[in-house]
Amino acid sequence: MAKLGDIIKQKRENMGLSLREFAEKCNVSHSYIRNLEEGNPRTGKDVVPKLNYLERIAPALEMSMENLLKEMQFIQDVSDKFEPSNLRLIRGNKTYEEISREIAEAMGEKIEPSVYEALEKGHDRNPSALFIDIIAKFANVDRSFFYRKNTPNTLEYARENFPYKYTQPNENLPPQVINEYREFLADPESEEYLRFAKELKEKKIKVKLLRDMIFEK
Repeated sequence: MAKLGDIIKQKRENMGLSLREFAEKCNVSHSYIRNLEEGNPRTGKDVVPKLNYLERIAPALEMSMENLLKEMQFIQDVSDKFEPSNLRLIRGNKTYEEISREIAEAMGEKIEPSVYEALEKGHDRNPSALFIDIIAKFANVDRSFFYRKNTPNTLEYARENFPYKYTQPNENLPPQVINEYREFLADPESEEYLRFAKELKEKKIKVKLLRDMIFEK
């Protein structure tokens, strides 16, 4: 994981800006920028910025937020391939039986230890959307987390800045509609559609626009 402090220092010096000048450009204190570059003065550890600070720093570096996160190696171009090493990361030192029991207690959903092991070892590279959703909620990370390689640092960063978000279907909907949603989420073939829907929402593309373009009235 590339250190944000190293990125800032290199680009700041290339711009010919002092710490104070760069901090003013970011609208943060110069001591905060110094701590990002040099580490916490009390502990010597790297300072992990909050997302709202990154949103100020990225434009000052003449970078998009996405490109800054990529340079930090927090995100990669998300592929359509599940990355099994993330399950090992989340399991930590627990056995497969222990992590399965912990998931069941926390989520009320049972995942067989053998299933978890097979997915972690890459024997099955096409887990269902429902499995991904359960693990993402358990780990408190966005579902896209499982489609890139991560480290313990990026896991903690994801939990803090990109936590799990999912809105349950409106319980006022007819039961058959809710069941259709659940079946759709559980179907592995739905994954590509869910990813596409997420991209459309992130780009703020209206559903009506696509419907009008694709379907005849």
